[in-house]
Amino acid sequence: MNQPNYFLADLPPEATLSPAMIAEACQTLKRNRGRYLASRSTDGLVKVLSEVAANWLKTDNPFRKLALELGPAKTGFSRETLAKGLDSFFRQLTPVIFTRCSFRNSAMRNGWMSSAPTADTIVRARQWQPGPELLVHITAGIFRIQP
Repeated sequence: MNQPNYFLADLPPEATLSPAMIAEACQTLKRNRGRYLASRSTDGLVKVLSEVAANWLKTDNPFRKLALELGPAKTGFSRETLAKGLDSFFRQLTPVIFTRCSFRNSAMRNGWMSSAPTADTIVRARQWQPGPELLVHITAGIFRIQP
């Protein structure tokens, strides 16, 4: 899958952010949400996120290797401290935890379910509203925003 690079964090330190760059990144995120995430079931997303977390715990994961290689110079933390932090964080991201954070009943959060265990009819869960199209989180750092 060929995805565009929309991570503003990938910009070099000397880059100057502009409103147009931020708008373009937001548009790309919204488009990718529609293409790749919005149609997936909650259980499907839980499975993918859990697999990503499990992969981050593997010592041969290329992203983990990169984080542990470049992280000490970028953060000031030792490789060992970063490894412990990664392990501590990603061990928490399990199907049980994700499921606990959403509706308890998988059938309900994904649509139809029986109104009672012995009922012959089914009821539609209250209109399940997908998440927002875009959430933005600004992290600490030094950026120059060009008017």
